[in-house]
Amino acid sequence: RGSVGNGYRVPNLTERHYLFDHRSLGYVVIGNPNLKPESSTSFQLGAAWQVHRDLHLDLNGYLNRARELIQTDTANAQVVDGIAYYTYRNVARARTAGIEGEVRWQPTRQWAVRASLTLAQTKDLDTGQELTRQPRRSGRIALDWMPDERVTLTLRARAQSSTLASTESDARSPGFGVTDLRAQYAWRPGLVTYL
Repeated sequence: RGSVGNGYRVPNLTERHYLFDHRSLGYVVIGNPNLKPESSTSFQLGAAWQVHRDLHLDLNGYLNRARELIQTDTANAQVVDGIAYYTYRNVARARTAGIEGEVRWQPTRQWAVRASLTLAQTKDLDTGQELTRQPRRSGRIALDWMPDERVTLTLRARAQSSTLASTESDARSPGFGVTDLRAQYAWRPGLVTYL
């Protein structure tokens, strides 16, 4: 499968006018009323393969070219009394590209596994630097156990690599991982409880 698309996004109220005040943590994010709308053209090419009744593979490649991409960057920070003040800015020309792969395996009716990996590359086409807040690698895995028709227990984990925090100093935010457990009970069709 393949696709080509065009996108257009007007800055939202948060990006234009909101004051995100976290002085207790040492920073404040201020909206920028002068932001321009961003636009993009995206290309995607993918393939899916049903290897067996219980094993499915997906592979997708993508390329996005954006104009006036809305970003935050610590290079824009002003420090006043020990508090860093950030705002949003437009990146005139940017590119993101990558590969995404996913495996879904359900060996029995009660068990299912899903795993995915994304490898990405980003670039500010005017400076040659990578974009801020965009991980180069990210992955997810989920294990579902369905002991009966009404109950599903899901263990999920996701992780991502470090991201560029400042184009000025090349400082990076560290990578991280998150794990969570979810329980679901279906009382009847259309009525489900999550925990």
